Amino acid sequence: MCDRHILFGVNARAVGKRIDCDDVLFVTDDPRKPIAVVHLTWKFETDPMWPVTNIFNGWQDWIENCMMKDHSDYTNCE
Repeated sequence: MCDRHILFGVNARAVGKRIDCDDVLFVTDDPRKPIAVVHLTWKFETDPMWPVTNIFNGWQDWIENCMMKDHSDYTNCE
């Protein structure tokens, strides 16, 4: 990622990955952006908008605004 990306310089640890796409769930050391979902692009990006990253304020925020919708979308497409 480029040096203007929202997670540049933030310590992050991958804790999960969607099985149907390249979205990875990260926990960070930054209390302003504790949970992040990153859609990996598998190349060096020069645009700070890539990789696409969604920040969540904590686990409950991620559950309500990401996991539940993703689960519904995934289970309803089978």
